[in-house]
Amino acid sequence: MISFGSVCSGIDASSVALNSLGFKALWFAENAKGPSLVLSKHYPDTPNLGDIRDVAELIDTDKIPCPQVLFAGTPCQAFSLAGLRNGLDDIRGSLTLAFVDIVKALDKKNLEKKNTKTTIVWENVDGVLSDKTNAFGYLLAGILGEEQPKKPKDFNYKWSSWGQSGHFKNENRTIAWRVLDAKHFGVPQQRKRVFVVSTDSKHSANSILGIDENLKLGCGNLYDTYENKELSFVKEGHRFFLFRDFTDCLYSAYGTKWNGNAAADNGSLFVVQDDRLRRLSVLECERLMGFPDHYTQVQGVSDTSRYRMLGNSWAVRVIKWVGYRLIKEIFIKYLWHIHADSLDVGNKVELKDILDIDCAEKFYISQKAKLGILRRSETRVRVINPKLKAFLS
Repeated sequence: MISFGSVCSGIDASSVALNSLGFKALWFAENAKGPSLVLSKHYPDTPNLGDIRDVAELIDTDKIPCPQVLFAGTPCQAFSLAGLRNGLDDIRGSLTLAFVDIVKALDKKNLEKKNTKTTIVWENVDGVLSDKTNAFGYLLAGILGEEQPKKPKDFNYKWSSWGQSGHFKNENRTIAWRVLDAKHFGVPQQRKRVFVVSTDSKHSANSILGIDENLKLGCGNLYDTYENKELSFVKEGHRFFLFRDFTDCLYSAYGTKWNGNAAADNGSLFVVQDDRLRRLSVLECERLMGFPDHYTQVQGVSDTSRYRMLGNSWAVRVIKWVGYRLIKEIFIKYLWHIHADSLDVGNKVELKDILDIDCAEKFYISQKAKLGILRRSETRVRVINPKLKAFLS
């Protein structure tokens, strides 16, 4: 078993992706009500520590064990356009620094116990790479155990902002980052996220993320992508029309603000079923992210909360690929029981595969809502997909 801890766990895509590869969670750290209920339902025997800011002290005082891997998805809103890019000045962005405290506590405790350093996997929106407060530089330095924040020019003297990939190494750790897009992993969703991996200095974070010395990003057939084309088909007697064969990024506010962003103009998060326009249901979004059907269906959790949890989570297939790379480069003794077919990251899932023919009436778009979408588009002087406009009129 490869042990891991998870902070800002959400609904824990890590367990869904990696349990079949021999990973096992020792503890979670999630304090939001909805995700905590989901974790309690699926992993009743795994402690949920709650607030991420308490975890470092729990490690220092030996109240929780040090895992072999730590997964973290500190809140992304502070670094996204939706969060107005406030970075470390936003309380959600400052949780990134709390995460660094956890890494330091793990390194200290592992040194005391003469254990190998915990491998770190951190994920966030790619907007963190251009954050005005240099949150990314603070993160890199903190994980490496350095006092001064890293700057883009420390890696490449020509760079004024962080690139899509890169790496550093010192006597304490290696660290690498890379932007991965879920649509390159057989997921019908354009979902760009930056992944940071850090290991002890004996291993190579570069190799885990597939980065060579020239920063070429090769994943073999995983980089077979989707074509930008319209799709019309029949599924179990129902006629469907899609505006694109992969969606824009599923976002946390999709449950309530499905009609006010770019996806409302290009149609990628809309479906036409039997000549009626609708949005993706919660079940379809679970499938879009790679979760089992009804994974987020828990008593006391609304559809709006379920959309939010899924929009804040990780694409399961991407995490499975990262987990496999960890095994291949660090935990190699576990490779013997892994079959390539079980990874299920090279074969594409089509949007038509995730569609539910029994979608509830509440997910269909009313005439009033259609007019609202058109009005917003006109007010904001945005170009709307002509095919979508025809279904809105």
